[in-house]
Amino acid sequence: MQMQVRVSALASGSSGNAFLVEAGEVKLLIDAGLSGSTLESYLRAKGVHAADLAAIFVSHEHIDHLRGAGMLARRYRLPVIATEGTFRAGAWQFGSLPERIVQHTGREITVGGVTVRSFAVSHDAADTAGYWIEAGGRHIAICTDLGCETGTIRDALAAADLLVLEANHDLQKLWKGPYPWPLKKRVASDKGHLPNEETARLVSELARDGRTRTVWLAHLSATNNTPALAYDTVAGPLGRDGCAHVKLAVLARDKPSHIWEPGVPAAGGAPPALVP
Repeated sequence: MQMQVRVSALASGSSGNAFLVEAGEVKLLIDAGLSGSTLESYLRAKGVHAADLAAIFVSHEHIDHLRGAGMLARRYRLPVIATEGTFRAGAWQFGSLPERIVQHTGREITVGGVTVRSFAVSHDAADTAGYWIEAGGRHIAICTDLGCETGTIRDALAAADLLVLEANHDLQKLWKGPYPWPLKKRVASDKGHLPNEETARLVSELARDGRTRTVWLAHLSATNNTPALAYDTVAGPLGRDGCAHVKLAVLARDKPSHIWEPGVPAAGGAPPALVP
């Protein structure tokens, strides 16, 4: 059955990550890395009450992905879905949960008419997952917090009508910037965060299939990146290859920004200065 699909970026950065996926009557929160009260406020602005959420998916235990999960789950009796490793490593941050559902990486869970497949990504957490969501015949891939491309992510990225992909840092800014040396090495490692240059390569390779898709650049570093730099680095190869079928946008780090609704004109492709 055809259903209207909408994805809203509530925040995407080291200070917090959260995405609202709506498909018909089903409403899912993918990561809950903001305070519970902030998430409630952002959801209300989208016309959604937190009590209407069907589930909260948490990709890994870092605080910028689970900060508000426990509070929302307890207040509204919501199920939380994550890997066993995430539940173990994040136990003290989750607190007591009314319903805890383990989703092993590589497996799928269906909520209403929405199928959510998890896939492993390379990141320095206990068991980090990306998400491949199928609803109403549309495919959404949310793949942030990864240090490098692995074989487990390619199918989800290639299938995506909406791809949310990390563009965390510019390598030159990282190496020349103020971070202490151990942190620089951690960010740049295969279990750290994806740089603009690798994101550009991945998106350009995906664009060769000629499919129309929207790409949101996510989880930008406040210190080692800028929206304009991330946008230009990824958009440059697309422009040279004539890939106008890829619509590109940069997500705001600490507030709601873009909304994706198939069939509705998208905000992607705007010059960086116009990206919220």
